[in-house]
Amino acid sequence: MAETETLLSADERIAIAHEMIARYNAQDADAYVALMTDDACEAGYRGAVLRDGKEGVRAGLKAMFAQFPQNRADIAQSFAFGDKVVLHEKVSRAPDGEKFEVMAIYSFKGDLVDRVEFIRCWPTQPIFLTKPKPARAGAISPGPTRTPPSRARLSAAIHRAASIRRSCRCSILPSARSAPRPTRRAGCRCR
Repeated sequence: MAETETLLSADERIAIAHEMIARYNAQDADAYVALMTDDACEAGYRGAVLRDGKEGVRAGLKAMFAQFPQNRADIAQSFAFGDKVVLHEKVSRAPDGEKFEVMAIYSFKGDLVDRVEFIRCWPTQPIFLTKPKPARAGAISPGPTRTPPSRARLSAAIHRAASIRRSCRCSILPSARSAPRPTRRAGCRCR
């Protein structure tokens, strides 16, 4: 008979991911990997494996904790999707050190974490593409230039997008049991 896997609720999976972060912040690599399967790994999102197997994760964390003794991750948001938990984490290497944000995706096998994938986000100012300045006759156009928007332009764009979404039936999401989403009306600017 095949071994049955433990089915966890979304709240239980989120609690396990939060416990892993608590153990990470305590810099207890042994306790952290106790919540992982033997063949678990940590990797970049859809990319290369950073730490392979429970022992690889343990060794990698111990080395990182030795290098950054004040390393800390704070959870900004938590989500559960199927057998996955997504945590938005704010990481700092030291109180005055490097700071960055991570979206960590925890995949579960039974009641243990099987894989953790990281999407590292650097805090930056948003950059928008603008139309290039007109070139003189015969000059080669350099293409669009990047400039940050003014606060008024950004506010107006957000307001315009919100009012379009509120006024259009195309943007109303159907419930899980209703008919498929209606097709976009001619001339609609909701998307």
